[in-house]
Amino acid sequence: PRSTLFPYTTLFRSGVNATREGLIDVSQHLSQFGVEPTNAAMYERLTTAFESGQPLTGADATFYQHELIESGLMDGGMDARAAHLETLRIQGIDYAPGYEAPPRF
Repeated sequence: PRSTLFPYTTLFRSGVNATREGLIDVSQHLSQFGVEPTNAAMYERLTTAFESGQPLTGADATFYQHELIESGLMDGGMDARAAHLETLRIQGIDYAPGYEAPPRF
């Protein structure tokens, strides 16, 4: 079934299936933060799973859903920091340093 919270995913017991549209949204969302090696590596894992027809599980599923939620909140006018923290809250993840890119000066 299609999730209303994550419109670009299909939820299965064995994981989350990414969609081409969802991957495009995640890519566009991440691009506004510049090149960040950790995000680039995670995004590559998402595309590899998608291209091989594998569902996303564990940290990959969490990352994909996190970026989609955060993107939607920011598209609705929320600033990046607030959207990040709200996304963690929605996902039931306690905030800890490391769940975000380092500040850019």
